[in-house]
Amino acid sequence: GDCGGTYGGACDGDCNHTRRSYRDNDGRLLVSDFCFDGMEYRIINVHAPNKETDRKMFLMGLKEWCINNTMIIGDFNVVLSKSDISNNNVYKNDVSRGKLIQLISDTNLIDIWRIINNRKRGFTRRQIVNGKLKQGIKVFVMLPLYLGR
Repeated sequence: GDCGGTYGGACDGDCNHTRRSYRDNDGRLLVSDFCFDGMEYRIINVHAPNKETDRKMFLMGLKEWCINNTMIIGDFNVVLSKSDISNNNVYKNDVSRGKLIQLISDTNLIDIWRIINNRKRGFTRRQIVNGKLKQGIKVFVMLPLYLGR
């Protein structure tokens, strides 16, 4: 929307300010609304749970926070595709991946890093396990489709 107050009248004057809208008690979700150039935006910062079933439920609950002009940034604790892991990693079945893909589809978000870098490999996580370097992407920046083009 425009700077008319979709977010409870938060936008006024020059419309260039931020306010925290919500923070959960577990430190896994922070929702901030901001105005810039007369437009209202929402940034959601996430740190999804490590446990697959908890992560699935967490991701299912994110959709309610996604409104127009929403960006989601954070550690989703799941890789989206085989392109997001190194050769030393195993691409395992994970029901939360499907929920993340569904969220992206339902809310018209895109993984902006993947759009910019296409098939290039780059990793946000590196660790040595049993003498082997394991790398993967678990931190994503999801933008509304029209902002990422």
